[in-house]
Amino acid sequence: MKKLLFTIFLLLSLNQGFSQSILSKNYKRYSLDLDLGLNSFHGDIKGKAGFTFATKFNWHLTSAFAANASLDFGTINGNDKTRLNSFSNSYVQMMFGGEAYLFNILGFNVLSNKFQPFIGIGFGGLNSNIKKSSISEIMSTERHSGWAFCWQFTGGAKLKINNSFDINAKLSLNNTKTDFIDNYKPIVAANRGNDAFGEYTIGLTYHFGKAKKTSLIWKQTNNTFFGIDLTQKRGRNNNKIQVNSNQESSSEKRQYINLENPTTDDIDDNEFDCIIKF
Repeated sequence: MKKLLFTIFLLLSLNQGFSQSILSKNYKRYSLDLDLGLNSFHGDIKGKAGFTFATKFNWHLTSAFAANASLDFGTINGNDKTRLNSFSNSYVQMMFGGEAYLFNILGFNVLSNKFQPFIGIGFGGLNSNIKKSSISEIMSTERHSGWAFCWQFTGGAKLKINNSFDINAKLSLNNTKTDFIDNYKPIVAANRGNDAFGEYTIGLTYHFGKAKKTSLIWKQTNNTFFGIDLTQKRGRNNNKIQVNSNQESSSEKRQYINLENPTTDDIDDNEFDCIIKF
């Protein structure tokens, strides 16, 4: 499933990879996201709503694809009243990945200037810091804190305010390679599994650069289909047809002789033809 999602992400995002130059400075290419929200834990102990503050730096390579690095801070909480198990984990998460902007890929030009849904994927690590843990079962009271591998799949939408700011809403699903985010690993092997959590955030995006410049994500793509600019190709074909028609009209000019009212030039030409014939 992970490989399939990653493959789909690459196919969608790289279709416009060569449509704009990475070094072009005509548009704003760098932005910073600041998001606030809640999270929900999915593990061995029933989760409660936690707090999340997320930051993300974006490098817009093309209008359809951006590479990013994110740093999230938050608390993950859980409380299982039936078993008297509870925990509180203050975590830091660092991720590297990218995003694909779907309307720019599909060429929905009317909507893509103001509204932009996106998907993203990231890989990195999560550092757990268990603040509180209460486990009723007989097991080690050790607090399992430290780094663990984590991968992330995101989906959301952006709404343009002006050339410098966007509003964005996002849902992130985070799956880790550890069973100790809740500081609890059940004795029964069948109940063990990697912990996961979701983040639900809303925030602002600031695009660095002059206020008059438009961000590359909001660059209008005229009549594009999966990165192919149909407008330019049609324009080139029309230009070729016009050039050919102009060349033909200029090279194939025909001269007609008016026999009823001949001019002196026509008479001279006719006399010359007669001389040649005789």
